[in-house]
Amino acid sequence: MKHKNNTLLNLYKGTVKKCETDRDKLINYIAKEVDCVRNNWRHNLFNYVLEKVSYKSLHLVQGQYNLTKGSLLHPIERSLATCKGNFTAQYDLPC
Repeated sequence: MKHKNNTLLNLYKGTVKKCETDRDKLINYIAKEVDCVRNNWRHNLFNYVLEKVSYKSLHLVQGQYNLTKGSLLHPIERSLATCKGNFTAQYDLPC
């Protein structure tokens, strides 16, 4: 970045401004993501753990919940297979 008008002070100011801009963008992105996640996971099943576990865990548990719910609502068409413990062994979450 050689230019006759560039000084260390200008370089510093430019770097600080870029960092502040990036930080503001990241804060806005995180705020939007939190709102989206809260809306997507708004269910009594997740109320107590929503901000305490990863979203991957929430997604996995939601999948298991959907399988169970579907099986209970339509037992003939969607019967559950016997739990062999693979899900629990892999994710340390109940199947």
